[in-house]
Amino acid sequence: MLHWYVNIQKRVTDFLFDFGFPTKVNGYHYLKCGIICIHENQGVPSSKELYAHISERFNTDADNIDRCLRTLVDKMWPVLAKSGLFDERPTNREFVIKCAEFISNRDAPASVYDILARP
Repeated sequence: MLHWYVNIQKRVTDFLFDFGFPTKVNGYHYLKCGIICIHENQGVPSSKELYAHISERFNTDADNIDRCLRTLVDKMWPVLAKSGLFDERPTNREFVIKCAEFISNRDAPASVYDILARP
């Protein structure tokens, strides 16, 4: 069990690093926690359940989580739009889910750089 957790931690960290997510903002940590939550539960929680899990971990409220994730998505939108992962700006929940799906997809390209290199 611990090996799986360390592996998913590394995969999530590598994914976020490759995309260039800024690590010094709270939204980064909330996003990372949300992606891992989806993998742990092996399903897609509602926004309320997802935010409850994150708020327990960071001792904050759902409004703060929502605001920080929205700021992170806004900041990263130019890179995300280029990646082709999204056709239009996603909601926070859609964003976390899509990141989790990409990380768990065994047929995904070798790295994020393969996606960003697409014309």
